[in-house]
Amino acid sequence: LGGPSPREAAPPAVGGAGSSVQMGYGGTHSVDDAQLMPPGVVEPARAFVQESRVLSGALCRVVEMSLGVPPEELRALVDVDGGGIRIAHYPALDDTSSAAAARGAQRYGAHVDSGGVTVLSLDTSNPGGLQVDLSHAGIDADEACRDWADVPHVEGALVCNVGALLCRWTRGKWRASVHRVLTGDASRQRISLVTSAVAPRADAPPTAGFSSCIGGAVGEEAEVVIASDFLRRRVALHRSEYADERGLTTTSALQEESARVKALKV
Repeated sequence: LGGPSPREAAPPAVGGAGSSVQMGYGGTHSVDDAQLMPPGVVEPARAFVQESRVLSGALCRVVEMSLGVPPEELRALVDVDGGGIRIAHYPALDDTSSAAAARGAQRYGAHVDSGGVTVLSLDTSNPGGLQVDLSHAGIDADEACRDWADVPHVEGALVCNVGALLCRWTRGKWRASVHRVLTGDASRQRISLVTSAVAPRADAPPTAGFSSCIGGAVGEEAEVVIASDFLRRRVALHRSEYADERGLTTTSALQEESARVKALKV
């Protein structure tokens, strides 16, 4: 229900235990999604969205202060109210042997998020599974080059991941974090709460990045893009029909398209 917000494209599952039931409210999710939620979830979701606006505003201020981005420039690009809420429920496996075998299997492979900042509240009763790559090798690195580390659960803390578009806007001064999700304790259910901050506006103007970040690590060759087009393409990449629709019929064409994505040029 609802599913991933277009602002934060979720990668396809590549293994792991069980399937998830997902629902969304607020932000890019339809208001009608609330009608699909269990009655006891709607009001807490609305309260969460309201409170998350305070966090989103604070993170926008962090961008302004740390990068020197003029407030009027940021507000032309960013929805300071954030991106609603996505709730993902991973049910427990009843079979003890299956649950034991599933521990450590990949639920989502290595990827970076698409938009601004993804904010994640880990399930306090089953927080394990999220890992981040500390190698700084980038999304196109060989698995042997990666240095995976568990993201620790800190009581009352939130996990923030910089996305591909914000990396682009900062011209690489803030790197998109490569991360993955493993199956934790599959004998227990897991509920993840996800929202976004520094979320791109649907009507954001074309830009190659923040004016204060020109000359960053991405370099002067970065193309001017419209945020909505950038995000739409990245979401489309996760659809099985994408290659056919783009006419990518050969191995070399697929490799070239993959390189373009990894270089943040789409």
